[in-house]
Amino acid sequence: MQLESPSGWMPPSFSNFYEYTLPTAAAAGSWTQLNPGNPNEPRWRRQPVVLEDPSTGNAIGLYSPDILNSTTAWFVWNNFGGSTDGSDTSWWSFISQDYGSVPQGTVVSRKAYLVFGTRNEVQNGLDNLHCYFNGICH
Repeated sequence: MQLESPSGWMPPSFSNFYEYTLPTAAAAGSWTQLNPGNPNEPRWRRQPVVLEDPSTGNAIGLYSPDILNSTTAWFVWNNFGGSTDGSDTSWWSFISQDYGSVPQGTVVSRKAYLVFGTRNEVQNGLDNLHCYFNGICH
């Protein structure tokens, strides 16, 4: 079984993709710019993914404490570019995969939080969520 929730389909102006490595007890969080043009760039991540519209500075990030402690849940991103009709989209999702059969009546519960603002505001929101759920505060 695979669950994708939440998922976001963003306009092509959201063309900057980042992975935000959450703070640890020893280090502050850090940014890595992702390259949608590189087919070898992994699309499945264990750290939050942030999409940014460089023309407006608007950004959206996704946080889930469940991903940080899971081997079957991921932050996923992609860019479906290359169209000539303006239909390019940028996509992100929180995907949870449970391999094998899931018994009838099983309740699957996952927490996911969306953070909106500038990239700095998104970073602050991700840090605050991480502090709340994991006690790692900078």
